[in-house]
Amino acid sequence: MERIKSFCLSIGLAVVVNLGSNVFGTNIENKDYLSSWNDGKAKKELIEYVKRITDVKSEKYVKPEDRIAVLDLDGTLMVEEPVNFQRAIAIKRLKELATENADLRSVQPYKSAWEDDGKYYNDKKNHSFVFLKAFENCSHEDYVNYVDDFLKTQKAPYWKVSFEELFYKPSLELVDFLRKNEFEVFVVSLTEEGCIRLLLRNVLGIKFHRVIGNAVKLNCDEMNGKCMFIMTEEFVSPENKQEGKCRNIMQRIGKRPIFAFGNSMGDFDMLKCTKSPSKENFVMILDHDDEKREKKYCCEELLDHARRNGWVVVSMKDDFKNVFNF
Repeated sequence: MERIKSFCLSIGLAVVVNLGSNVFGTNIENKDYLSSWNDGKAKKELIEYVKRITDVKSEKYVKPEDRIAVLDLDGTLMVEEPVNFQRAIAIKRLKELATENADLRSVQPYKSAWEDDGKYYNDKKNHSFVFLKAFENCSHEDYVNYVDDFLKTQKAPYWKVSFEELFYKPSLELVDFLRKNEFEVFVVSLTEEGCIRLLLRNVLGIKFHRVIGNAVKLNCDEMNGKCMFIMTEEFVSPENKQEGKCRNIMQRIGKRPIFAFGNSMGDFDMLKCTKSPSKENFVMILDHDDEKREKKYCCEELLDHARRNGWVVVSMKDDFKNVFNF
């Protein structure tokens, strides 16, 4: 009988200890989930923030259901320069269409793809137009299959690796770290939603409803007794950039995020909307200042906002121990 009591007591203590690590604070001290980050100010402030808002004894405690994190994709989670995932898919499709129809070779944006005119298709003003024309009148089902095949067969120009390998290792660790601390992580991007959903499926396992991207307007047509969704040449308004990101976040999530990570002025409004009168927020900016391991390009305007708002600036050169997994 004493053996049984002793065994039960041991089990009970084990359960209490295990529960304690989750109820009275996280167990983030037991493992470095951010091993690809150098020990510096950015990593330290991030960990301390998460400790504060996950500790039930803290005045800053935030319930798990309110731990909403929003992260940009291009230039924050993965490479955007000199290769952009959505643009690469569109260019391939435009070339195929121009190959099939010679008349298109003198018409933009097909002309830029046919002649490999990077000046045209890399111009941010043409970003949406290039994509929309590539898949205009395509069924959504065929589009999804096209993206899926692209991911399986194509290598990223310049890098010569798959697009799924172009995610920053520290950013992947950040997502894992947030999840371990019961954050709901949403990816919010100007990139078309279907692209992101398939891209993130294997890399991060993010569920489709946690992707907020640019959505193409669809027409619903009946063909051979089946309902077919056909892609049009415009995005649903508002487009998922600047103020549109904030509006789409509130409409899709229904809650204000408390954590945000971005890298451009297109993310600025999303970063601002984390500010709340009742919950402590945390904002990080990724500064692309590492010309040896990636490409150096800085958004001085956003860095200035970061300084004035007390946001944490993450230096790729100084804070990322490793940039990629390859």
